[in-house]
Amino acid sequence: MVKPSWEAKILAVLFFGPPIIVAFAVYGPWKFDWLPQADFPYGERYEPTRILPEIPLEIDGGGFLQANWAIGRWSVIYGNTSNCDFICMRNLNVLMELKEKASNQSVVVQSIYLHAGENITSIQSLKLSEELIVGRIDGSKALPLRRALDENLLAEGWFYITDPSGRLIFNYPSDADQQGVLRDLKRLIALDQLV
Repeated sequence: MVKPSWEAKILAVLFFGPPIIVAFAVYGPWKFDWLPQADFPYGERYEPTRILPEIPLEIDGGGFLQANWAIGRWSVIYGNTSNCDFICMRNLNVLMELKEKASNQSVVVQSIYLHAGENITSIQSLKLSEELIVGRIDGSKALPLRRALDENLLAEGWFYITDPSGRLIFNYPSDADQQGVLRDLKRLIALDQLV
């Protein structure tokens, strides 16, 4: 049996040594604040998966969106079952900013405001962006949609992200950090484009 030469031993240490040291530094018993920390999703993930029911959505100004309104595009939804106050108006602006910042040349994100608190006239007086889809979720026809989004969360005015197949992915409270929501949305879109 031939013993390895000292040159082979040095090459083995140089080749295998640095990855072992890095792995031990990252996964070992010590805490290094200078190492990048794992960045977990900001929102609360739906487990098990919940799919939005395919029901026509009554839109303000008259008419309906087809039952598959959540299919084919990423959606950021803000739901609110009370009157649109100052916090609601701020969140509608956040909703539009999320749409603009997450949309790119290959992906268009739709922004949807679902409400049950106001009549059509008061919503139209808010002078919202024309790109914002405003839908009503009061009445018995919208009950499955309210249940899927959780009526308790809707009462507090929460944000939701759905994927192009209509699955609810994350939800966020009314005071959620916009950058955290945007980071989650961009990561989801990037992962979807890789697949």
